[in-house]
Amino acid sequence: MTESTVSPQQSWFRRNILICSIVALLVLSGAIAAALLTSDNDVQTAEAGVLFSIKSPFSQIYASGSDFTVTIDRDEVVTWFASRPKHQGGTIALTDFVGRWSEMGFNDDPPNAALIVRDDGQIATHVVEITSVAMSDNEVTFGISESDETVHAGKTVSHSLTTGSRDFTEFFIDSVSCDSFCAIAPVGIPGRFIPPVLIIPSTTTTTRPVTTVAVTSVTPATGAAGEPILLSGTGLSEVEAVSINGVAVQTFTVLDDSTITTAIPDGATSGLVTVTSTQFVTSSTASLVVTSPAITAFSPTIVAGGATIAVTGANLGGTTAVRIGGVEVPFTQISSTALSVTAGPGARTGSISVTAAAGKTTTADTITVGAPSINSFAPVTGKVGTTVTLDGANFAGIQSVKFGGVSATYRVQSATRITATVPSGVVDGPVTVTASLGSASTDGDFIAGPSVSSISPTSGVAGSTLTITGSHLDTVTMIDFVGASDAGTAFTLVSPTTITATVPDDAATGAIRLVGSTEASTPTYTVKPAITGLVPASATASSVVTISGSGLTGVTSVRFGNTSVTFTKISNAQVSFTVPSNASAGSVAVSLTTSAGTASSPTDLAVVTKSGTPAPDGAPVVASTTTSAPVPTNPANGSIITLGSGLAFTVTSGNTSGGYTGTGVLSAGGFTFPATISISSMSDW
Repeated sequence: MTESTVSPQQSWFRRNILICSIVALLVLSGAIAAALLTSDNDVQTAEAGVLFSIKSPFSQIYASGSDFTVTIDRDEVVTWFASRPKHQGGTIALTDFVGRWSEMGFNDDPPNAALIVRDDGQIATHVVEITSVAMSDNEVTFGISESDETVHAGKTVSHSLTTGSRDFTEFFIDSVSCDSFCAIAPVGIPGRFIPPVLIIPSTTTTTRPVTTVAVTSVTPATGAAGEPILLSGTGLSEVEAVSINGVAVQTFTVLDDSTITTAIPDGATSGLVTVTSTQFVTSSTASLVVTSPAITAFSPTIVAGGATIAVTGANLGGTTAVRIGGVEVPFTQISSTALSVTAGPGARTGSISVTAAAGKTTTADTITVGAPSINSFAPVTGKVGTTVTLDGANFAGIQSVKFGGVSATYRVQSATRITATVPSGVVDGPVTVTASLGSASTDGDFIAGPSVSSISPTSGVAGSTLTITGSHLDTVTMIDFVGASDAGTAFTLVSPTTITATVPDDAATGAIRLVGSTEASTPTYTVKPAITGLVPASATASSVVTISGSGLTGVTSVRFGNTSVTFTKISNAQVSFTVPSNASAGSVAVSLTTSAGTASSPTDLAVVTKSGTPAPDGAPVVASTTTSAPVPTNPANGSIITLGSGLAFTVTSGNTSGGYTGTGVLSAGGFTFPATISISSMSDW
């Protein structure tokens, strides 16, 4: 036996609830207080009526224009009382009470009520008219209009109701004819109405003794759905609800304080019998064995035709037939507790029924069967491989998903969501899902974006031609190389599947970005280094030379002949280095290395030497050089002969015997000298 006690908070609520209930009773019907203290024989002449009390430990009050709404949990219970023609009382689920609102005439004649709330620790009673009632999955909302005056903290005030949450709320609703309610009310306790706690507004409190509720036996111990059972125990006249292994019994009869009769409900499985009273929830000591089949769960609850439904329960062994919405459908027996059911042709929304060796059972809940529908999809454009999410209904059992008629791989995440992958070869068009009961397509088209399958070659130097292959390349509006300073690189559209482009001079290694209706990227294109020139072309030791070229991002070394030299990166197209101080005259190869490879200068660097130190203007300096450059025969006096970059002199005298001597200017390595130059070898023009 399980025993529970009333918490101090519950006692506080009950005391105040009953105080306010009594106040409201006196306001609405002065005769009610006297009726509670008299016997049935004393009240035969008064008109029959029923009063209702709805209590909630939490509510939310909102403003609605000049009126208000009060929202409470839908799982609350309504207590009702009628003193004539005989004393009757009981409880009814709030959901049932709201469901009978029209039957009781409240739509045509909105009832008055005392709305009792706790404001700032004080009980306040507001006289209201309940103008509307609405019910959602979790809440019940009453629309109310407050009267001109109300009672707050014992004083009459005007419109004191305010919005916000309350930790105590009661509606005490005025009477309705017993003729319109008592006949449809749940079984009550004839002949008496005893509030759990009666509080007189003073320091004196009167409570009734707590009655222990217990179930000592269930007879018989075994039965099938629909068969009667007898519960024996103590305090059973206090019982308000009965369930068998969690499945509620819809009706039961209290014969006396020690006996209840009821029947095993459809869907019940073997387990303890539980009874609930105001103060106790207790279960039988032994389980009731239920032999009839029962369905305890099925999933999914919303399906398209052809979907597989998992059905679980008890005593399902030897199943011979399964029906959905009354239509027989295929199934597979997994075990005595599980079936795999197919929403086959003709299946429609309705209950699931199973005929097994032990009998037949039908679910109280229905399964929704219908053709799929699509409410939205995102993104609305994308390249091959993009994941697209479809939201809608009846997706369980989907047989295919197509983008513009091209089949795609997909995954059913739930009965309302599918994720699909944009397939290769996709074309612009609606996305369509298909099941055995029908198909559904998106309202708008999916727009296929550019997609890259390959590039050729995968590496090269600036100025090379690159070919990009893919699909929907006719939607590309811009190509962007890594490192390129221009906003976009010029390209040529060969076909919707082919583009060619020239690698920019300042491009760097990386994926090439294609921009169109969506973006796409190529595999990594490696830009190899290349040297196009050295400035100056001849230099002296310790002077600075600039290497010009392309693909110079990430230079790791510069070599002067076989010697590594220090360098400075200027840009993706220029690097500078210093000629070693001990460099000898002659031609020297220059090279550099990046992660993509090594490049050498197309011509060697000419290293020249100078004797002495820079002299003042006009001071003679003697220099010698050798050149293979063509020199004119018998040049005229005063003509200028250039011997390579930076070396020049003016002829002062000449002969044909093979040597020239003249005065001129030697310019090399940043120095300029007046010079006497002797040419030791030459060739004719």
